[in-house]
Amino acid sequence: MAIQHKDTSTFLCLDDKAKISFGEPGSAMSSGVRGRQTLAPASSTLAALDHDQNSKGHITPSVILATDIPDEAGESFCQGEVTVMVSDSVFSASSPFRHAASIRSIVNTKSRAFIFADGGPDHRLTYESVKMSLIAVFLATDLDMLIAGRCAPGQSWMNPVERIMSLLNLALQNTSLGRTAGTDEIEDLLKKCSSMAAIRQLATKKAAEGGEDIEAAWAQSVEPIISLLRSRFERLKLGDNPVKTKDTVTDDQVESLQTFISTIDEDIEFDKLQKRFLTSKHNYQDWITRHCLSDHYTFQVRKCGDQECCLPKKSDDPLDWLPLPIPAEGEREGHYKTFEELIGTAPTGEHRPSLLPNDERVSEEQQGCNTSLLTAQRAKRVVYCGECQKPRVVYSSEGKKLKKMDLLDIDAVALEYDYTCGSPLLPVGHRLSGKVFVRMGLTCGNHIELPYYSAGVGIQDLCCYCVEEGVLRSPELVQKYKTVLPVCKTCLDNGKKQICKRPRPGTQ
Repeated sequence: MAIQHKDTSTFLCLDDKAKISFGEPGSAMSSGVRGRQTLAPASSTLAALDHDQNSKGHITPSVILATDIPDEAGESFCQGEVTVMVSDSVFSASSPFRHAASIRSIVNTKSRAFIFADGGPDHRLTYESVKMSLIAVFLATDLDMLIAGRCAPGQSWMNPVERIMSLLNLALQNTSLGRTAGTDEIEDLLKKCSSMAAIRQLATKKAAEGGEDIEAAWAQSVEPIISLLRSRFERLKLGDNPVKTKDTVTDDQVESLQTFISTIDEDIEFDKLQKRFLTSKHNYQDWITRHCLSDHYTFQVRKCGDQECCLPKKSDDPLDWLPLPIPAEGEREGHYKTFEELIGTAPTGEHRPSLLPNDERVSEEQQGCNTSLLTAQRAKRVVYCGECQKPRVVYSSEGKKLKKMDLLDIDAVALEYDYTCGSPLLPVGHRLSGKVFVRMGLTCGNHIELPYYSAGVGIQDLCCYCVEEGVLRSPELVQKYKTVLPVCKTCLDNGKKQICKRPRPGTQ
């Protein structure tokens, strides 16, 4: 679609580079990027702390590739202008609205914007905060249409901006970084902090007491690092286009962007952007119904055509929704319908692979145990699906309590590999293979399994369909059944059924 509307479109690819650690005053820390030998005076010794050492803070380069849209889909999208925002992770941590504010400063006067990112927390299009930040960009830049998409779990290599990371690594080769020292009083306080969270807590405490300005002192301490990284990044080029750097997005810029949301519904509280708080904001929900289309991998916003609601369109091009893949039939079975066949049709996500049912027999062969053994007594841990965010129970084959090292290994695997419903939890050859299992007959369309609630391995007031928190079980059903899963009002209104098991004697 971006190629079809090339002259009126902006195509942005977003991602955060791996966090860059730095050392304390007098103890510089290596960036961990090595690729060539370094010239140094013979009389000096090159030495730095290893990058695996614990660091109190990090620097996060947020990368935006404004792609030169090619003429054909088979041509490269990895071309255009690269912009890097180098931010302190302690007091300028990444968030959906910070990313949105950076996008706002780059989106030009064209009528459409296409945004492509990975599925990280700041870009996951099922999160209400991410949707709201994109709506704010749409309003602030007066776009006719905004289409945001994300990669499937484990497929971030498809994002063109990922190729820019190797370019930026050139600027980090053989580099060691350390913050400058503050006053003795500030340094004495910071020595007691061992993490970014501890530094934030210290800043909040001192601000409440009217004491030292920890945030300003920390910003002054890391400013030389940020300046150095910006100057090194600016020496790089993508083709003939030099890499640009921009200042960190400020809190004032974020608040300025949020004012556009307040024009839709002034009752929205920006520290309460979860679904359970926004469902009661009727003006906001009505605006979304008229202007937005949300799917698991895309979020789209367009002008509604009502002159009293939206400004006039900048372009005369039709504002068709981006269609979703639909399998072809007949001679082309096994392939998908072409874009030309689907444009103008109502998008449907029913063919998403993670929603397709699994064959129970095949699933048991893959998971390595009989499904009947996966009971609440064997439930020991949970992992979260990277697509639907539902918690899935991890079971122990022996039903015994897992060792601490086993639990750490499970957490590490879940973090390294993007687990999704119906997939194996462990890679082939892992030491816990045959000892721990997940139920592989599940898809993202299935509700949270019963052992999750009966074993008490996670938050108990989650809606079993949409994982909204703070959902209570129906008191009437609890009196009739021993097992009742929580279901939120939104899911009930959408036709979802109450999950009830084990009727109480005398209630039928």
